[in-house]
Amino acid sequence: MCVRHQARTQEMKEKDHTYVGNADLNSHVCKVCFESLTSAMLLPCRHFCLCKSCSLACAECPICRTEIADRIFVFT
Repeated sequence: MCVRHQARTQEMKEKDHTYVGNADLNSHVCKVCFESLTSAMLLPCRHFCLCKSCSLACAECPICRTEIADRIFVFT
């Protein structure tokens, strides 16, 4: 029974690592065009989810639908 538990634990760790790895690949991609890297923090909600051109074209945050009052452009 202990061997089966260890195998199951290892399997869950591998799945969790794979999921985090895939999330990291997509975490800095614009959530509107899916082509450019994110470079704009939206205010007042502070979501960092859009590239510069999409942030200028959007009137509200695509994550929470808050009206965009201002943008901070970030250089990574």
